[in-house]
Amino acid sequence: MQKGFMDAFADIAARYGHQVAIEDKTGMTTYDLLLRRAAAIGRMLQNKNLPAESVIGISIEKSADYIAAMLGVWYAGLAFAPLPPSLPAARRDFIVADADIRVFLDVVSLPAPLPAGTAITPAPYDAARLAYVMHTSGSTGTPKGVAVEHRGIISVLEQQIAAFGLTPQSRSLFYLSISFDASLSDIGTALLSGAALVIADDETLRDGAKLLKFMQSRRITHSDLPPSLLRLIAPEDAPDSLETIIIGGEACPPDAVRAWAKRLNVINVYGPTEATICTSLCPCNAETWQKPLLGAAMDGVEYRIIDGELYIGGVQLARGYLNLPALNARKFVTLDGARFYRTGDRVSLLKNGDIEFHGRIDRQFKLRGQLVEPDEIETQLAACAGIRKAAVIKTPAPAQIIAYVTTTAKIDEAALRAQLAAKLPAWMVPSRILCISSFPLTATGKTDYAALAALPLPTNNDSAPPESPAEKALWDLWRGVIGHGRFGIDQSFYSAGGDSLGIIRLTLDAARAKIDAAPAQTAEGMSIREIAARGINAEPFAMSADDLRARVSFDADMQGRITTAAQRPQMDAAQAPIFLTGATGCLGSRVLAALLASDGGDIYCLVRAEDDKAARIRIEKTFVKYGLPLPPAHAARLHAIAGDASLPWLGMDKNQYDTLAQSVGAVYHCAATVNMLADFEALAPANLDAVREVLNFALMGRRKDIHAASTLSVFVSTDQNKGPLREDDKLENVRRVYGGYAQTKFAAECLLLNVPEDACRIWHYRFGLLTGDTQSGAAPERDFLALFGQGLAALGVMPDGLDEKLHVDITPVDYAARAMAHLSQNAPADIYHIAGKTPLPLGRLVAAIKRAGYTAGRLAPADWQEMLRTREMNTAESAAALGLCRALPPDDYARHRIMDLFQATDVTFDTRKADTYLLPAGIIWPETTDALLDLYMSQVFRGYKKPLKICLFGPESTGKSTLAEKLAAHYAAPLCAEYAKGYIEEHGRALGINDMGAIAAGQRRAERAAQDEAESGLLVCDTDALTTTVWSHWLFNDCPAWVETMAAASDYDLYLLMDIDTVWVDDVHRYLPDNRADFLSRCEAVLQQHGRRYQKISGSWAQKFDAACRAVDAIQTAAQERQAA
Repeated sequence: MQKGFMDAFADIAARYGHQVAIEDKTGMTTYDLLLRRAAAIGRMLQNKNLPAESVIGISIEKSADYIAAMLGVWYAGLAFAPLPPSLPAARRDFIVADADIRVFLDVVSLPAPLPAGTAITPAPYDAARLAYVMHTSGSTGTPKGVAVEHRGIISVLEQQIAAFGLTPQSRSLFYLSISFDASLSDIGTALLSGAALVIADDETLRDGAKLLKFMQSRRITHSDLPPSLLRLIAPEDAPDSLETIIIGGEACPPDAVRAWAKRLNVINVYGPTEATICTSLCPCNAETWQKPLLGAAMDGVEYRIIDGELYIGGVQLARGYLNLPALNARKFVTLDGARFYRTGDRVSLLKNGDIEFHGRIDRQFKLRGQLVEPDEIETQLAACAGIRKAAVIKTPAPAQIIAYVTTTAKIDEAALRAQLAAKLPAWMVPSRILCISSFPLTATGKTDYAALAALPLPTNNDSAPPESPAEKALWDLWRGVIGHGRFGIDQSFYSAGGDSLGIIRLTLDAARAKIDAAPAQTAEGMSIREIAARGINAEPFAMSADDLRARVSFDADMQGRITTAAQRPQMDAAQAPIFLTGATGCLGSRVLAALLASDGGDIYCLVRAEDDKAARIRIEKTFVKYGLPLPPAHAARLHAIAGDASLPWLGMDKNQYDTLAQSVGAVYHCAATVNMLADFEALAPANLDAVREVLNFALMGRRKDIHAASTLSVFVSTDQNKGPLREDDKLENVRRVYGGYAQTKFAAECLLLNVPEDACRIWHYRFGLLTGDTQSGAAPERDFLALFGQGLAALGVMPDGLDEKLHVDITPVDYAARAMAHLSQNAPADIYHIAGKTPLPLGRLVAAIKRAGYTAGRLAPADWQEMLRTREMNTAESAAALGLCRALPPDDYARHRIMDLFQATDVTFDTRKADTYLLPAGIIWPETTDALLDLYMSQVFRGYKKPLKICLFGPESTGKSTLAEKLAAHYAAPLCAEYAKGYIEEHGRALGINDMGAIAAGQRRAERAAQDEAESGLLVCDTDALTTTVWSHWLFNDCPAWVETMAAASDYDLYLLMDIDTVWVDDVHRYLPDNRADFLSRCEAVLQQHGRRYQKISGSWAQKFDAACRAVDAIQTAAQERQAA
């Protein structure tokens, strides 16, 4: 009976269950564990009762988790499509729709492994069942999904295992991208041979020196490497453990192949995605290899050459392309009753039976092993504003994509590349986009691509030469890798002609020259000038993670205390006294309440205060403030101590310190200072020195446990702020940390992670963004979420298009405290993540703010940036604007990222270990419902009342201000005066268009301040921001877009439009002479355009006042009726 992959893998797992199957940054996964993980995932999917051949999207980076998910899908009898987190959103959305993906797997959704000994029964093997869908570049302008069945997978993998010489003792490097079907060869050949599959992180893969060291340290024996990488590395630099290299995807220079083949086995593989991974392979002879040979067809595969094109038939043929019947008919043809795939590859049959590759019969090409359809790039370029036509070519040396365009307007090359990067994979974004007046044409009137390829590449406009020694050294390195010097120090490596593999060579050359080439910054697109100055201004508020680690290395005294502590016996801490810091904080007070509610010993709380009595009063006031219970039995176990955790002996009397050190069994450290603007030095005493003193205390006297409140800022405020954030990650891969708060917390966690467990058991609790209590809504002090809500309400505008792109974590503080207290008493010492399961999209937060009565208009990115440049803002407004810093260009984001509120964007918080202990106890993260958000907003805006708002509107010299004063007096309502008059008096000059923004924002700010005084439920305003837009168009025939949008979001309940039936009165502060009729018409048109409720007020003063009062009374009555209903 024929077996499928899962049956074969189960046999391997049975034979080599205790051997390592996968090594990644999280550790080692044995064959037995991998099978049990896959089975658990498979059963979870089977329980969903999905339709046959459903495609599951795997949104996981290359890792043991990804492979377990892939195997779990096959266990369930389903198919998968890789959706790596780095995939551009537009491409991901297309794949999801094209493959009809309805179920997704990410690291958070993966279940725990099945228990050892559980029966493992994969879905029965069906050769015709869909196995996976891989999307490759498409000539129509969109990716094409290749649907591959199971029937050919085992055949190709078994033949590759034999050719590569893989054994259970082999160690194979997983180099290739999971978006590339050849990655299934890396995975399958290792797992079906009993070998260990070793996974390096992306930073290691793009740093040549690190890659070689990694391969050496991990004793790699086999690796599938792109030919373009192979030619960058000298064979003598390869690790001595390496036995076999597999190359494929594109032709490799013959001299590089021969050089490597003299030292080890080199196998050349060939095969399109449409024929299941690989259809032929051949060993490369060190003496005779001269041409790109394909080798003989594998068993089960048939090759035919017709008119110079290679056709492939046999068991490995894919089912075809998804949703592309015409393309299927053209590419999958029938010959002599058998099905064949037209490869488009030009080949010839040599006399000795070998097949030589000559290139393509169409324009498709391979770049660094990745398939590229130029038509897809051209289609995406042509869709960009200002582009009339586009043509794409590949240059031979250096190999790169160059795009030529004709335009209807001036273009920004960098901006165009950024647009393409949002839609195309990184390898398909052109290195240069060049404008030409017209395209050269062939005799038949078509674009002459050969003539384009012959054009000399112009020097980039950013051609400033290097000046400083650092700039000159970097420029020389770049020139050596790129192959020319037609670039300046203000270009990125990519725009100069480099690519991701070039960065690997760059780091190798730099290592030999003992120069820091900054590969991470180079990969991020920084210029030579920026990299050379990075220590000064390239990354504001950033600190090197290595520097932070060095700051917390143990001196001789600390090492001695650790050694001594390790010699003391571990004692039961269950009934021993507890020492707690942060008892007057929002989190610490709740942790204290939870510990008091459980059985245990006395609790000693360190509080900053003049004496112990004052310290206790502070704790009791905190409990009252947050509505926390403190019954007499609990109060009797509570002891307050005046002190300061950042000081020696924790700021206590030495005798008291020594006494507690001998009796306390556990230390709960919840104290910290949260300030996003303060630098490292300002926060180090509270956030780092205090942790060091807590550790000193824990190592003195009796052995103690430490329960340390940390933060997920140790990830999200670093260069590791993408993808899954795992609980078992000990921060080794972090290189840069941003902002004083994250830096001090990162250093503190590194300090504690260095402590051996035999000296002190330490629990680390990494919290997400702590938000209000789910019962009362009470939030931590300096609550950034509240400040953001208040600021956005005051701004009245926000950048458009971010509702579903930006996400904020919501971790209610009462849930966080219960979780920490429970884990501390029921889980082993480890790292636990306590955070929201589903981050909150910005759109839902804005909707909650709107339900609270505050609307924000939407601005295009350029208009948002213009507003930030021209508008003066108060603290709350600034917090909201900077909280949305992800809407800014990269340089501006780098300057403001420490204020980023939406740090849950593009990340997932792994909470599996914590959930293992929390869920059975019923401690479940409360979903962020609209009701919870509304509770939060009731606290956010408890000082922002929402009265009925009346606005006096219209031309000047109509008695508007006088009527506003009379109405305010009549209804005992606060009056918001006209801001413009005071502004003009203050500045004493003619107004410009930018003043319109300042006046509109100032008027809105005055309204918000006046709302707090509206105890009568009514607010009268003498004009509003909408009036300012009318004046702006009247005076300057224009109005800043952000002012228009902010004004359109105004929320007045009634406008009283003043008629011009009063005598004109001259005034030095008047904008205009007496031409009020036209202005009145414009005002009425604006009110109608925006659908505002208004009433024109005419007649004598008595008539106007009566009419205004009747209108106000009417809306008050209607409001009361709505409230009663």
